[in-house]
Amino acid sequence: MKSLGAMRLTLVLFVVPAILACGCGGGGDDDPPAPTPPSLSSASANPPSVVQGNSVLLVALATPGSGAILSVTVNLTSIGGLAAQAMYDDGTHGDLSAGNNVYSFAYAVPSSATPGPATLPVTATDANDLTADAGIAVTVVLNHAPTIQNATISRDPLPPGGKVLITVDAADVDGNLLSVLADLTVIGGVSNASLYDDGTHGDATPGNGTYSFETVASASATPGTGVSISFTAQDTAGATANTSVTFDISSNVAPAMSGESVTPTVQVQRLDVIFSVHVTDSDGLTYVQIDLLQILGSATQAMYDDGTNGDDVASDGTYKLRYTIPAACPAGSWKLFMTAEDTLGETNYAYVNLSTQANDPPALSNPLATPASTPRNENVLLAITATDSDGTVSSVKINMSTLGGTPAESMHNDGLNGDASASDSTFSLLWYITPGASTGVHNLGVTATDDDTVTDTDTIPLTVQTNVAPTLSNPTASPNPAEVGVTVKFTVEVADDA
Repeated sequence: MKSLGAMRLTLVLFVVPAILACGCGGGGDDDPPAPTPPSLSSASANPPSVVQGNSVLLVALATPGSGAILSVTVNLTSIGGLAAQAMYDDGTHGDLSAGNNVYSFAYAVPSSATPGPATLPVTATDANDLTADAGIAVTVVLNHAPTIQNATISRDPLPPGGKVLITVDAADVDGNLLSVLADLTVIGGVSNASLYDDGTHGDATPGNGTYSFETVASASATPGTGVSISFTAQDTAGATANTSVTFDISSNVAPAMSGESVTPTVQVQRLDVIFSVHVTDSDGLTYVQIDLLQILGSATQAMYDDGTNGDDVASDGTYKLRYTIPAACPAGSWKLFMTAEDTLGETNYAYVNLSTQANDPPALSNPLATPASTPRNENVLLAITATDSDGTVSSVKINMSTLGGTPAESMHNDGLNGDASASDSTFSLLWYITPGASTGVHNLGVTATDDDTVTDTDTIPLTVQTNVAPTLSNPTASPNPAEVGVTVKFTVEVADDA
């Protein structure tokens, strides 16, 4: 047997030294800082108390930390809204200015929202998924339904085709009255006619809580008794209140009145206006008249369709009246009613609005005599300025009776009789002072009259000297005619009492 040689086994041991801590990734001084979260401040509601059904503006200032703001939301569940309602910084949804970090949301609080105080959680989230929280305090106030009462109708019974005024008192204790409507279908109108409290549409006094609407019943409105017009008041929260007025509709159709007018609509005292209205009635008319009592006329002044008293075409159905505004009529604005009655006694009315103004008189100024002290036997130029702010000066007269003239000598603004320039408001008169004129001061009265016959007066003072100016007479030239180069002798006789 062959023997085996001795075997040598060698064990190699590899020892891996332990890796000593070197500070890498272990939070030493070179670690990056932790991200900063956003912050929320100035969270508020405007108004802080909001009535059910009204809007509130919610705002919050979101200041970024180390990451950009991705969203700002508000939890509206406690007042009837979404759990994560977005707020905006883009100039929309009630936000006043885009990009200023003020986030906003205009929210209409439901009418079903529970009244009472609430805190609305607000959350801002940034790009690092970090958040900030705040709360907006708001109080929801119970909405009270509006009130509506005292409905009236101006005519009962109401004739078909008749003009009528309906009124009703409406209010809302929350100050949120949105509309007052009437259903006029029973008289041929719309089902949702708006009533007004602004001095228009027949409303007498704006802002007093009485809502009005003036309309005309359809000529085809069905006659009946105990018919009614219903009224509805609604507030901004949708709450409503109702009332009605009951009346009769007669069978006789009222006279139809249209085209009511006054020309001009603004007039001064002493001038004329023309009232006009077109009236028809199948039963025939008893009268058409106008109440002028407010402007110092008759309360039952007849209007005419016979070609007289301002009416230009007889029997055309248009009734007119020419009326002169009295001088004593006060200035003001007047609502003047016209009334028509048919042969069955049914009436209808229309009205026009007229404003009257006081007539300003003409104005005299700058009285002047040139020369102011004039000898007898000499001319004097008398002048004065006459103007009229609301018309034209029709004449200027001067009293020359103390100087040999009449009490009403015309002064001129036509470039004649001593007037220097036509149509310049300066009225003039060249006057000869006779040798026998009374000496001393003469206050010459001047009267200006405008186109409304209103006057103004002034005086032009003139002193007539004791001395009589020399008298020139018998002027001659000899030879006359004369040839060129020939000497001409001029003579004149002069006399003077001094």
